Amino acid sequence: MLKLISAKSVALFATSLLIVASAYAQANGSLAQKMATKNREILARHGRQFSELDYGSPVDKKKPNPNGELDLSGGMLYDYVADPNPIPAAPKTLISNLASNYELVVSGTARSFESEFTAKKAFLYSIWTFQVDEVFKNSSSDTKSGDLIQVLRSGGRLLWHGRTVFAHDIAFPDFVVKERYILFLKPTDNEANVYTASALGSFRLGPQGVFHMIDPQDRGDALTPLSASKTAEQFTELVRRSVQ
Repeated sequence: MLKLISAKSVALFATSLLIVASAYAQANGSLAQKMATKNREILARHGRQFSELDYGSPVDKKKPNPNGELDLSGGMLYDYVADPNPIPAAPKTLISNLASNYELVVSGTARSFESEFTAKKAFLYSIWTFQVDEVFKNSSSDTKSGDLIQVLRSGGRLLWHGRTVFAHDIAFPDFVVKERYILFLKPTDNEANVYTASALGSFRLGPQGVFHMIDPQDRGDALTPLSASKTAEQFTELVRRSVQ
């Protein structure tokens, strides 16, 4: 025979469900809060790496340009003095010197990026995602071909209170999504697959040549290709030989 369930039993069962649901929500909320706090701590730590660029007016003190954008690169100073008779290092010597000072050397394709404010909100840095094509040197991690790595660098673009904010590092032209690069990288705070790039250790591989991404004259896309390596394939082979 079927037994009728009393209203009291139903109420007790419903109360139990509410208690379980409340405990589950509190646990998930606590976990989400811990993750959010950890992410904020990581971003703050990353932002402090670019403190040398964080000396201009903060974003809330900036006035928009004629396009309605906030430009944080206007206050950037750079004390580069051009050598009237520069003697560039031979590519092989340049690559060998770089390889001795960087823990990870890879070729890879820029996939996407997200930008964040530096600690004082006077500049931006970006977290770029690269897909690794080839690993030439790896002395600090298990990064391998095909992996996705995160690369921190100065400069970037984001939306802030409905306005576009951007910062341009005059000595380090921006990476371009879908372009290929050879990067000499340093690990970031022992975080897995997170590294920091520099202009000195960044090379863009293009159909018109290989471009060293250090640009003290702020020429942007007018970078001069390395004369001794006319193609990406030749330069890549040079890196293989020089790094080993």
